[in-house]
Amino acid sequence: MAFIDVERTMVEASTSLQIPWLTSSLVDLSRALHALKKPDILSSIHQQPESVRALIQTQTLHKACNGLAHAIRNRALQLFMASAITMGNTITALLPFLDVSLFTDGDIVVRILSAEFGAAVMDCLPAPYCPRKK
Repeated sequence: MAFIDVERTMVEASTSLQIPWLTSSLVDLSRALHALKKPDILSSIHQQPESVRALIQTQTLHKACNGLAHAIRNRALQLFMASAITMGNTITALLPFLDVSLFTDGDIVVRILSAEFGAAVMDCLPAPYCPRKK
């Protein structure tokens, strides 16, 4: 089994996908998510697979934001490492009428994350680059 250097891979993903918040610390991402209202957090949590829900369903806002930040970064890393076919299948399943030929890989990753975690969650992340608003 091969292991990856997560921090190095996050830097590569951030640069390649042009998503600067990927290299933000989990503490900073979690703090940014504190701006969410409880219904937005609950909506995001309930959209996730059981493995992710178990990670972020907690009693406190702080722990929920920490878990959510961790889940978002993990999913972004997973998408970065996925094949083009897997990314294409994922975006087509989530947004079937989107013409992906018009977008960069970074645009597609942000759109997938937005569909999976919710626009309110993605809007909280500290990024000057926001392709979902085009």
